Amino acid sequence: MKDFVFNRIIKGRIEQKESMFRAGPITHGAIIFVGNSITEGGNWSELFPDKVILNRGIGGDVTEGVLQRIDEVTRHRPAKIFLCIGTNDLAKGIAEATILQQYRAILDTIQAQSPETRIYVQSVLPVGKDLITGHSNEKIIPLNAALKQLCLERKLTYIDLFPLFTDSTGYLNPAYTNDQLHLLGNGYLLWKKTIEPYMNETNS
Repeated sequence: MKDFVFNRIIKGRIEQKESMFRAGPITHGAIIFVGNSITEGGNWSELFPDKVILNRGIGGDVTEGVLQRIDEVTRHRPAKIFLCIGTNDLAKGIAEATILQQYRAILDTIQAQSPETRIYVQSVLPVGKDLITGHSNEKIIPLNAALKQLCLERKLTYIDLFPLFTDSTGYLNPAYTNDQLHLLGNGYLLWKKTIEPYMNETNS
C-alpha cells in the first residue's frame, strides 16, 4: 500500500510537470536537459546564465516517461540536448535491454523530429555503497558501458560522469551527497565544469 501511494504521488508530480512544460512557449534553438538524473537540483539556467536553457528533467521518471514526452522537447528544435536517464529504471527493476530499447526510441525520435539538434548522452551517475533502494553501481556500470557502445554506433558524444563522482571505493563520493543518491551544489559545479566545453561547441 505504501509503495502504491508513493508511486501515485510520483506519477501525479510527473503529470503536473509535463503539463507545465507543454503550456510554455516554444523556445527555438534552446539547450535542453532531459532525463531523471537532471532535476531541479541542478539549476542549469543559473549555472549557465549566458545560455538559453530549458530543464526537462523530472525527478522519479523513467526512460518510458521520457519517451512519451519527448515530442514536447523536440518542438523547440533545440540546438543541443543533454540526456541523462536510466537510474530510476534500474531502481524499479527494469531490464537493461528494455532501457536500451527505450533509449534507442528516444534517440530515433529526436533525430527524426529535430535532425539539426546535437545530442550528448551522459552516463548514469554512481550511488552510495549503503543506499537502501533498488539503485546499485553493479547495475549502473554495465548500463553505462552499453550506453557508451550505443553512442559509438550512432556517432554521438558520450560524456562519462561516473568516475568524476566516485571515491576510492568506486561509490558515490560522500563529499558530493548527503543521501548517497542526489548531488549537492558542489557536485553540480563539478558537473558544470565537465560539460562546459560541450555547451560552448558550435553546431557547424
